[in-house]
Amino acid sequence: MPSADRPIRVLTNDEISELWNTESPHPVGALFKLLLLTGQRRSEIAGMRWQDLDLDQALWTIPGSLTKNHEQHTVPLSKQVLAVLATLPRIGEEYVITTTGQTPFSGFSKAKVALDKKAGVTGLRWHDLRRTFATLAAEELTTPQAVVEAILNHK
Repeated sequence: MPSADRPIRVLTNDEISELWNTESPHPVGALFKLLLLTGQRRSEIAGMRWQDLDLDQALWTIPGSLTKNHEQHTVPLSKQVLAVLATLPRIGEEYVITTTGQTPFSGFSKAKVALDKKAGVTGLRWHDLRRTFATLAAEELTTPQAVVEAILNHK
């Protein structure tokens, strides 16, 4: 829950555009885009494994060991998500978002500071991308709340 000094934040279209178009070092730009496009949690995106992706069926099955509620969650992948995934270099055999090929991405704080500075966006937290996804899905795309909650894997 946001505290008084950390208000609820939904990115504006201009902020999304600035962040989307900012050149970022691998894999920060892809991380940002996948968070915004899927609405999944930061830890779930970071832990994304090639073996959990069915690119032919455009599905990502997140194992319960990676989800907050410990239940397997299947995420349909849009054409935009598939396009982002296609741009990623395959470093190692396991993790999609990695710099080492051996471990999932973990430099979130440093990456966010660099992304904020390059894009000129302030006050952003990674979780704001999930909140932005939910808000845009509900308001702009008029997705029913129950569907948004299912996409977010809320119990």
